[in-house]
Amino acid sequence: PPHGVVGYVLVKLDYPPVPLILGLVLGPMLEKGIRRALIISQGGVDTFFNRPISLSLMILTGLVIFLPLLIKKAKKLYRKGSTSSPTS
Repeated sequence: PPHGVVGYVLVKLDYPPVPLILGLVLGPMLEKGIRRALIISQGGVDTFFNRPISLSLMILTGLVIFLPLLIKKAKKLYRKGSTSSPTS
């Protein structure tokens, strides 16, 4: 069974199963909600940004996704800049 193989690989890689289960359970519900909102708004994506709460959640989601990448990039640039010493 492929499910057993996936579970085995996740255990061997020390991957916690909870995020996977949450994604499998909440993913279809989220997809239905987004599809319903787009149908009601006749395809207008601005419906996700016109309320303060939804705008805040979108900004927070963007930060959660992109902030670690920006921090990693900044650390990389900082290490690169601090290792090279100016020659006078």
